[in-house]
Amino acid sequence: VEHITEEEKSKIRELKSVIDHELTPDLLEDKSLYYRFLKARDFNLKHAEALLRKHLSDRKTYLGENFKDYYPPEYIKEYLPLSFVCFDKEGSVVLYLDLGRTDPRGLLSLFTFKQLVQFVAFNLEENFRLMTKESIRRGKSVTKFCIILDMDKLNLFNATFKKGIETLINGFQLYQDNYPERMKSVYIINASFYFYLGYPLIKAILASVLLQKIHIFGKDGWKEVLQENIDGDVLPAFLGGHRSDPDGNPWCTSFLVFGKKVPEELYSKKKKSIVSEKGVKKLTINRFSSSEIMLHIYEENTCIEWEFETKVKDIGFGLYYKDSSKENSRIEELIPKQRIDTMLSSEAGVYSCNRIGTYIIVFDNSYSWIYSKELYYRIRLKKPKMIN
Repeated sequence: VEHITEEEKSKIRELKSVIDHELTPDLLEDKSLYYRFLKARDFNLKHAEALLRKHLSDRKTYLGENFKDYYPPEYIKEYLPLSFVCFDKEGSVVLYLDLGRTDPRGLLSLFTFKQLVQFVAFNLEENFRLMTKESIRRGKSVTKFCIILDMDKLNLFNATFKKGIETLINGFQLYQDNYPERMKSVYIINASFYFYLGYPLIKAILASVLLQKIHIFGKDGWKEVLQENIDGDVLPAFLGGHRSDPDGNPWCTSFLVFGKKVPEELYSKKKKSIVSEKGVKKLTINRFSSSEIMLHIYEENTCIEWEFETKVKDIGFGLYYKDSSKENSRIEELIPKQRIDTMLSSEAGVYSCNRIGTYIIVFDNSYSWIYSKELYYRIRLKKPKMIN
């Protein structure tokens, strides 16, 4: 990273000494990591550390221990139209997202919020790697990317779809917390009256530093701006450049994905519910509330198995550990708390307990201002002999 003051270098060394040993190998490869998180918190060391630790937790939740093992769910590449376009004149990655033609109802019926976040995060990570290679090729640091959000064909039905807007709000919030100082420019093109129906709700949660990078255009004026920043030879013809497919197609469908309706038959099958199954318990969790289930484990390598679903919306889930043999032992996070949508299927998981003590499953509804949640769950403990 260029143009760092001596004071900033000192802050970077301090933050590195505190948390460097907790970073995964791929994060250690990111030479701009400490600078970006410090700058996002005005070089306040304590706040930057908190933000970076949240990133580690979110990364574990959405990308797992090793995102290189990630394999996208079937159909997600076809119906979530996010594509790499090219590099701009300064070497930044340019992405294209065809939001206007996207089918939010179909997309959110076919995939969970976590699956959508995983796919976008995986794509971002891959593109950051491309920028690292481009930095080496150009002999200068390139750490930020651009995105073109195309609102062409956005209709009233989709522009006012509440769950779609909520998904965008939650997605942008996650982006801001996990990728500070990564965005160079956002070009929103073909914005019609319908776009402005939902945009104020999203705008309200965006940080001022990100808002300053958003450029909104109607049908005109945006091609000239793109041409100023992206070479015409690599910019697709429909976006104002000269690039087309080998067959002359100006839409460049050989490497760009466009939004389209998700066939209803892909998601119309009703999920199998666990509500009436043996051993399932019902729990009502009020708004602004959470519920804890204490599990006392007396034998190492006991497995905790869980399965749960809600009638509507999502529920927060996390797993924690407390050493019950020590009077003042602190509670340790094992599975970071995350909001899980069980609309498509019940959520099932397992954890192998390598220590004797108290394990705490938390179902969290503290983020909901309006809705209580009706939860159905089943928890089993399997001792090592049963597992064998």
